[in-house]
Amino acid sequence: MIWVGQAEHNQSPEAGKEDVVNRIGSYLGVMAQSENDTPDVTPPSGDKLTAYKFGQRIAEITKAFSF
Repeated sequence: MIWVGQAEHNQSPEAGKEDVVNRIGSYLGVMAQSENDTPDVTPPSGDKLTAYKFGQRIAEITKAFSF
């Protein structure tokens, strides 16, 4: 098994703005937070973008190790 950590730094260390990448500040993997709201509102766009970028990172590393 190969552990793939989060490559994106927290882009909002003081305020936790919802529209930035890795707003929760995870370094072990991907994290998102859903508020008690409808699916069109939550999780916030920054969390969705974080998950997308993390998926890209996993794909790139998987490709690098495949032979």
